[in-house]
Amino acid sequence: PRVKEASEDDEATDDDLEIVLGEVEEDFDIDSDDLWHGTVWPATPSESWFISATAAYWRLLDGLEDDPVEAAEALADELAALENRFLFTVSRERDLRALEAHRAYDQFGPYLLPRIKGTFALHQLRLLLGNETFLDVMRAVHQRFEGRTMTTADFIQTAEEFTAEPLEAFVRQWLNRQGLPAPQVEASIVEKRKGGWDVKFRILQPEPAYHFVSRVAFDIEERREIREIEIEGDFSETFHFENRPDRVEFDVFHDLPTEHASFYVWRNFIDQFHDTLIVYGTARQIEANHTMARRWQERVADAYIEILPPLVKDAELTPETAATHDLMVLGTLDDNALFAAIPETAGVRWGRNSFSWQGRDYADPDDGLFLVLPNPFNPDRVMYVLAANSAKQLWHMTEQYRRGQPQWAVFEGGEVVDSGYFERPGFVVELGEDEG
Repeated sequence: PRVKEASEDDEATDDDLEIVLGEVEEDFDIDSDDLWHGTVWPATPSESWFISATAAYWRLLDGLEDDPVEAAEALADELAALENRFLFTVSRERDLRALEAHRAYDQFGPYLLPRIKGTFALHQLRLLLGNETFLDVMRAVHQRFEGRTMTTADFIQTAEEFTAEPLEAFVRQWLNRQGLPAPQVEASIVEKRKGGWDVKFRILQPEPAYHFVSRVAFDIEERREIREIEIEGDFSETFHFENRPDRVEFDVFHDLPTEHASFYVWRNFIDQFHDTLIVYGTARQIEANHTMARRWQERVADAYIEILPPLVKDAELTPETAATHDLMVLGTLDDNALFAAIPETAGVRWGRNSFSWQGRDYADPDDGLFLVLPNPFNPDRVMYVLAANSAKQLWHMTEQYRRGQPQWAVFEGGEVVDSGYFERPGFVVELGEDEG
């Protein structure tokens, strides 16, 4: 297996941890002038995966931030959004292979799924080959077939000519298969007698296994060190550190799309707004809460959907109704009874006019939290949560319709001060007792 080591000199800083990209920093150094140009036509509908994916991936790489850490995080968010879009689509429609792309007027999947799978195929190919070689291949493909039709075999043949490497199996695993990879992560730590710590890291895959490239983050005191690994089948590697890591996160930059249950995002409201109820609290200030809910009802209608989602009091929402609808739950923490239905696994803790999220306490009246979760009454439905520490903060959070929000966002007044996607289950390992 191939492992890129972290360099002590390559560092950048984010809000919490000093992120050490090491050799992977070069993966985020892409000049827009080096990207490919030109139009390639599909020889058959099956090749639509490439036509769509090459445009999608070009957009992701074009204009990445100059700061490599900012570029890494921005690209990771885009890839997470694609993964969640894929999972949402197959939860409502049938799965299909990327090579089964076709024109359809009653489904999104025949276009979206090949586009997403194809984008990840190109992303993985870039990680495997490196920026310079990958960009050479993509420019060659678009120059050779500009204004002409191209088959998937033509693309692979051109890539193999320029790299002198066998790439067909690596590319076709993303095109010929339904579903997504399902890696299982194991990690343990041992203190070495001669000094330092060894982290034993393993990846197990069901057959047929994927061949892929990913990054692993090791949290060491106030640093987050990134290592790149190439996995073909099962994987086992021991990483040595002078100081003790306390946490490991696999696929920290979302390079690998995987199956998981918490894939809902804010844009899913637009996908199925006809099934959404706005639920407001009645424990206190019923009329004020009703007025705020009506105001938000009109905001979302004016912004996009042009219908008014029904308003429901929390006290009048039956379990049966809750299980058959998407729920948009809003209010201050003392007002809405549905906040208590949110499971502890969501990672949020509610207090009196305060909440805790991702290890931080938010007790200021100007704090608020936005979440998108599986509906606790029926995980096939969605719950959108707008929780505020005060009525004034709820007013700020519902003042405008914010497009493009991910799975969670922390508000301070009318400003989103932090946002992101949930950690995927099983990918984070807290390193406990020394196994030595």
